[in-house]
Amino acid sequence: MMPFASEFWSRGPNDGLFWDYCLARELRFQTCRSCGVARQPPHPICPVCASADHHWVPAPATSRLYSFTVVRTAAHPAFKDDLPYIVAIVEFPELPGIKMVTRLFDADAGSLRIGVPLTLVWEPVSADLVLPCFRPGGPATG
Repeated sequence: MMPFASEFWSRGPNDGLFWDYCLARELRFQTCRSCGVARQPPHPICPVCASADHHWVPAPATSRLYSFTVVRTAAHPAFKDDLPYIVAIVEFPELPGIKMVTRLFDADAGSLRIGVPLTLVWEPVSADLVLPCFRPGGPATG
């Protein structure tokens, strides 16, 4: 389990279902039923058509690295033992516009390249919080 103080995280008014799905180890994105546009983070109103009608769709198996940075200074003592670590922006080509900020594990920053395929991994933090993180490499096939 990665160190993570509870004061860094709390459910917001719009993201409860996102975290419930994550706890069940399902990555899902809120999607407008009216125009079909997916959005992250969750929001009660579609930014495209202003509809309040939405549902949750499973994340596609295909994801790739959009951008990343190496964190070398801990913003809080709870993260000091993890230094250095990689924070990444992940994109999902099958869901245009969806990008997600997350941790990247099992990666060497010197050999990372934008566009590399990624695989979803789950990082348990507490009994009620599991974070969606990623590592380089595409999803298993066969």
